[in-house]
Amino acid sequence: MVQKKIVIILLFIVLLPLIFYTAYEFTSLNENERLIEEIYEQQMNILLYSVNQHAWDVSSRWIWHVSQILSTTGQPLEKSTQQFLTDNAFIESLVAMDTSLTDLNVFPQSTPDTRSMITRIKKDRSIISKLVRRRAQGYAKIEAYRFDETGKRLMFLFVSETADNEPVIVALLVSTEAFISDVLIPKINEIAREEFVIAVFDPLDDHTLFATEPVTMNEINIKRNIWLLPDHLLGISLRGISVKDLANSRFYRSLMLILILDMILLLGAWVVYRNIKKEMELARMKSDFVSNVSHELRTPLSLIRMYAETLELNRVETEAQKHQYYKIIGQETERLTHLLNNILDFSRMEADAKKYHFEKVDLNKIVAHNLNIYREHLEEDGFTFECNLAEKRLEIFADSDAISEVFINLLDNAAKYSEDEKHITVTTGSDDNVHYLEVADRGMGIPQSEHKKVFEKFYRVSSGLTHNTKGSGLGLALARYIMDAHSGRIELTSEPGTGSRFRLVFPLKEIT
Repeated sequence: MVQKKIVIILLFIVLLPLIFYTAYEFTSLNENERLIEEIYEQQMNILLYSVNQHAWDVSSRWIWHVSQILSTTGQPLEKSTQQFLTDNAFIESLVAMDTSLTDLNVFPQSTPDTRSMITRIKKDRSIISKLVRRRAQGYAKIEAYRFDETGKRLMFLFVSETADNEPVIVALLVSTEAFISDVLIPKINEIAREEFVIAVFDPLDDHTLFATEPVTMNEINIKRNIWLLPDHLLGISLRGISVKDLANSRFYRSLMLILILDMILLLGAWVVYRNIKKEMELARMKSDFVSNVSHELRTPLSLIRMYAETLELNRVETEAQKHQYYKIIGQETERLTHLLNNILDFSRMEADAKKYHFEKVDLNKIVAHNLNIYREHLEEDGFTFECNLAEKRLEIFADSDAISEVFINLLDNAAKYSEDEKHITVTTGSDDNVHYLEVADRGMGIPQSEHKKVFEKFYRVSSGLTHNTKGSGLGLALARYIMDAHSGRIELTSEPGTGSRFRLVFPLKEIT
């Protein structure tokens, strides 16, 4: 019930805010990436605009130069015009005429192309009227036409003035490829650098006239008309990746970071939950420990008090019975002493105040000495022993009292958890450059899932038998502490119903 409350609390504190945060960030990412895509597109539109503006500036300079030529007196018109055509090699011909389209000047002299230009101009009187009107309003405008179906040449039409301020209709025949090469390409290369792909397309025949690197018209999403080249397109894209791909890449990278953050927060919540759960289990085990210790203390104290009062009141009829009472008092006193020693030792170990007196000792002697003390007591409870001590001396560097305490705790556990088959086997020996001591019983056994937990403080195996068995839950925790201090280890082999075997393993090197 308490664990469910913890889960609910963590759900409201961590998971729900996390879900809302992730949803909000996900929505924000979509909006941010859309804005980024728009910004990139605007930036590239500006770049295309700058190319168009550059071409327009060049055409404005044409108008100015032609106006200078037509308005200058005292200089041969043919010579000045020829110099203008030489300076702008992509201009093939120039035709100038008055607004009535009768007084003509053709440079170079009349050719089939110039005659076609004049015919085209005479057909488009409405365009001429519009250009003259705009010129009168104070600004010049160029109208561009495809000169032929191939689009390889263009005719630019605009209005200039003579020295007498009379309007003059001017037509320029321009090579499309030369115009792109001489006017557009230098500006395109300046803008493109290593970041963008810029191309000029003729969509009428789906032909790429120029590109900073090989590309087709379908591969470029952003395309705009070229102001001075009718039916021609100027396209731009990021080099190596589209704007959409760039936005998607940023989106998925940001999304991945959010998911990683979510995982970290979830992991943190899980760690908090695990720690709270562990602390609650520890609190419960401490409570069980206090209850168990209280019971452990109360039972021997009650027996000691009862038998002591009986002896004090001389209610014992025979010497044999009196001797038995003294023996029971002695056993219960020893039991109390053992319990209190465990609690005091554990307290010292928790405070890192436990001191050990290391010396060279014989493991066989420690085992034999303690078996002589406890054998009779265990045999009276119906236990049989099998003792297999190594024939040779097993010399270890240890604190003999601490090792005795571990051994006695193992014997005590073997006795407490063996109800049906009361048999204990004690074995010593050497294996793989270590000495070992084993205590095996044929009792209830320990599930594999709890092999590590039994060495934790206050922990007791979750079996029905343990609730009826006396104990504090400190014996194996003390054993592990002591073996760690000896640079050794304690191993457990056990399965439910088959008994347990604890092995103390000692290194063959001195501890300093």
